[in-house]
Amino acid sequence: ERHINGVYAVALARTRNHSDAEDIVQEAFVKAYVGLDTLRDPGKFGGWVASIARNAAGQLLVRRKRESDSMDTSSALADANAPDPSREELHAILRDEVNELDGDAREILLLHYFAGYSTREIAERLDITRDAALKRLQRSREKLAGNIIDQLEGALDTRSADVRKHTRKVVGALAAVSAPWTGKK
Repeated sequence: ERHINGVYAVALARTRNHSDAEDIVQEAFVKAYVGLDTLRDPGKFGGWVASIARNAAGQLLVRRKRESDSMDTSSALADANAPDPSREELHAILRDEVNELDGDAREILLLHYFAGYSTREIAERLDITRDAALKRLQRSREKLAGNIIDQLEGALDTRSADVRKHTRKVVGALAAVSAPWTGKK
């Protein structure tokens, strides 16, 4: 139970789908239970089960790509309607922008904001240094902020340069804040 949110965040970061992420979490914990005797260091269980989930997600994506290629169909992207500034719409925009990030950026943002892990805990789970985790988190926030700024600037074309400048500052500042975020609707 202590590791489920982290494993779910890893699965969701890779699959971008809540249902698939739930299936992968279940699969990862079953595989971990069956292979528990192969775990050398019990203190690294969280990272171990997260890597099982990461591998399972990768296998699922490869399998889906093969199926998609064989059927010669392409999947539809998220709805690209003009955003309404309501709270739910803003959350949807945020989720879409997070989903557009590469897997590593999505993973670290979801581990930090969705699962609530500190950078020290993330570093342990990803088997990297804390400084590397901090840098990845910073870069992921900056990339996310840049994507959101680009999207907002398109809506602000008719406004003054001052308004665009202030919007850029506000969104940049928001990207640097460690506020809790969840992907719930």
